[in-house]
Amino acid sequence: MGIAKPALALGLLLCVGLSALPGGAAPLRVRGGAMIQARATNVPGGLQISGQLQDESSRPFGDAPIRVWLLPWRGQPPKDILLPAACGPTSPHSIRQGPGAAKYIIVRANDAGRFCVLLPGKTVSGTVRLRFPGNEYFVATETGFDVDSTRQSLGLRFSPEPHMLSLERPRHLIGVESSVEPASGVGHEEGAPTLHLSLKLQPKHGPARELATSSLRAGDRALFALDSSKLGSVGPARLSVVFAGSPTLQPARLTTVIERTASVAVSLARPVARSNPRRGVAISVEVNSRAGPVLGGTVEARLGDESVGSAPVVQGTAHVVAVFDAPRGKNALLTLRYLPDAPWWLPGAPIDVSVPLAPPSPWRRLPWLLAVVAIALWVVRGWQRPARRETRKRVDPAEPPGRPALELVERGPPRSGWRGEVRDAHDGAPIQGATVLVRVPSFGSDGVAGLTLTDDRGRFSLEHLDGVLVEGATLEASARWHSSLVEPLVPAGHVAIALVSRRRALLERLVRWARRRGPPWAGRGEPTPGHIADVAQQRSAPEVAEWARGVEEAAFGPTPPDEDAERQLGEGEPEGVDGP
Repeated sequence: MGIAKPALALGLLLCVGLSALPGGAAPLRVRGGAMIQARATNVPGGLQISGQLQDESSRPFGDAPIRVWLLPWRGQPPKDILLPAACGPTSPHSIRQGPGAAKYIIVRANDAGRFCVLLPGKTVSGTVRLRFPGNEYFVATETGFDVDSTRQSLGLRFSPEPHMLSLERPRHLIGVESSVEPASGVGHEEGAPTLHLSLKLQPKHGPARELATSSLRAGDRALFALDSSKLGSVGPARLSVVFAGSPTLQPARLTTVIERTASVAVSLARPVARSNPRRGVAISVEVNSRAGPVLGGTVEARLGDESVGSAPVVQGTAHVVAVFDAPRGKNALLTLRYLPDAPWWLPGAPIDVSVPLAPPSPWRRLPWLLAVVAIALWVVRGWQRPARRETRKRVDPAEPPGRPALELVERGPPRSGWRGEVRDAHDGAPIQGATVLVRVPSFGSDGVAGLTLTDDRGRFSLEHLDGVLVEGATLEASARWHSSLVEPLVPAGHVAIALVSRRRALLERLVRWARRRGPPWAGRGEPTPGHIADVAQQRSAPEVAEWARGVEEAAFGPTPPDEDAERQLGEGEPEGVDGP
């Protein structure tokens, strides 16, 4: 059995599309990584190569071609060594001439990503190579492994398959079951040879390293005791079990993608100074984990059920400015909590912070008194009020609008293109890696005329595109953890784009749903998912309770909702539920 060794690292890879668009624009394209899981098994009539095509998260994808060919150790292969033969769920659909005298088969993976091909012959030996050439969604990848039909195949399977490994736990136990195919000649009976397996980890950046070893007889279950200190930092990685081979068994490899997680703890960097809450309370927060300072996410300050401030986490620190009306008393109790921007950061328990409040200034009413005096003088000096002049206040792109928005801040010269920033609609933080594109009505394609990504300061630039200022053209923006925005295309110039996080968008959707129906779904305060679920149970509306709990998990759970989760909750919004 063999497993893919992808040429590209885990995660999304940014690839520049070199095909020029009108106006000379070269849009950025985003494609994911791919890997091939494959193994060789002796069957009547030859050697069967089977496997599955997967993305960088171990999820299968299909309807894609895979090239399969054999590189012999010695001599040239017979001309019919790679003739197509049906096996399993798929069969090769063509045979091609490769470099020199070698031939290769093109086999197509089915919808589940599985493929199968038979190398006929009584004795087949050499190195099998498999290649996925890539497509518009995934980059190319290739793998290879030695085969020898005179030796049996060793099958490996995780039991259970690991997905998330917490750095807080001292160690993890990884179980692997083994089997021999065909099931004869080698087994776990007395006298069977001992097999040695190696557990290896390959992080997103860097080479694979050995974590643990285990010995067993073929057909038995291996158990690896993995010390968490060897896992390294947080994030995705590939975990592999490797068997180097023996005189009776072919080499084998089993790979899966795991997430190394860490709980995030927030604490005060320094005591909070006495402040006027209407002018803003500055709170410095340290954000740490077992893996060290946290490098992303947001810290939010709440007063009861109301969000009063938030700030992005940069190098383990967040500087929150909380603004609120002063409550009665000398102190205000704020709650600080961490909101992750990646699934491997798990939010810990929130902390309560007592904020000493400055007494109101005796001069705070002076502006009002001066205003009253000025109005009185104005009335005395003239009996007729001058005509009012309507002015439009210019929107400050740096001021968070609190809603999704696209604003043409300053119109530019003709053919100058679009430039601007993409920021969070509530905290104003720049959104890195957001996609900004221009789409025109089209019948033969997706209509994307130009596309780019924002930099680490949320800035983007789209050059002029000939022929896009037509009826129906749109400017669209989207990000990993924010809801997409689609607006009619504005003239060229400086553009400010505000996106709302999926968490907030789902909560706002639930609030609108409850207020449309009135009591008991909506009361005096702002409706919450828990309140909606409780009312639904009392009124025997299980579909509403299930939807509200889904919104609660997406809005407050450890993993931020992605586009699919937001779409499913939107499609699952209950209908036909009324008030009393």
